[in-house]
Amino acid sequence: MREVKLPAALAAPKTAADSAAARQFISDHYWDGVNFWDGSLTYSPSFEDKIDKYFMEVLPRNEDTIIKKIDWMMSYAVASDRMTEFLLRRLVFGSMNHSYIWGNEVFIHLFEKYVAPKTYTWLLEEERRVISERGYVLMGKTVGSPAPDINLPSLDGKNTSLYSVNANYTILSFWDPLCSHCRLILPRLDSLYSKEWKATGIKVFSIGNETDGTKDDWVKYITVEHNLQDWTNVYASLADNKKRYDAGLKDYVQLYEVLYYPSFFLLDKNKKFIAKRLKFEQMVDLLGLILKQNR
Repeated sequence: MREVKLPAALAAPKTAADSAAARQFISDHYWDGVNFWDGSLTYSPSFEDKIDKYFMEVLPRNEDTIIKKIDWMMSYAVASDRMTEFLLRRLVFGSMNHSYIWGNEVFIHLFEKYVAPKTYTWLLEEERRVISERGYVLMGKTVGSPAPDINLPSLDGKNTSLYSVNANYTILSFWDPLCSHCRLILPRLDSLYSKEWKATGIKVFSIGNETDGTKDDWVKYITVEHNLQDWTNVYASLADNKKRYDAGLKDYVQLYEVLYYPSFFLLDKNKKFIAKRLKFEQMVDLLGLILKQNR
């Protein structure tokens, strides 16, 4: 819990460059000797103060830097349930009640990466509901970076580009034709799409990713079993993925950092990210919020 001791050359800064170097030194060495996998630290009031000072005074008010530091802490904290709970409660609720003056990007990152896809015994259902509502509201208002283009063969064998789809909102669906959960979820997606979303200018761009199955499995599921031909369906075969590897490129699952199937992304009319790696229920809630706000 000790304070960072500056070297003599930085202890009495004389120029702006010296002051910047001193601040950087403090930031670089602030957590020396602290192990974020050690849950016993969370019982110390001094640790709480040290966390608050770090995010309020030491780190620059730069969302990318803050997010990187949070991910660094959490990469060690996962070894301790106690530390995970402590940090997430401090960071998530601190962001919500403005104890930490951050941009919305930080809260959205916390929600997308550490709350939405996870289950914690210590997180009450009401707390999750409050956090989720806040996350959906911010995601509905936030436009991020452009999504990478996807260019793969469709049902007719011709390559189709994501950016060729003209839509107010585009749902990207990554799935595996042999994934049992995918086979249950996609018909539910199509039902909502047909009944509620299609008329609002929403379109679905669906990427079937080959793993253990074949292209025939993909075609049969779309055309025979469930008639999902109202979407734009493309197929990422193992052969197509190998071509990308050989060209020094990531396959699309890696490029989009898909962590599970089915995985959904929501894009605006310019194909910029609104939300990433949503589960089906999360996407339904987010789209419902967005469409309600647009009425």
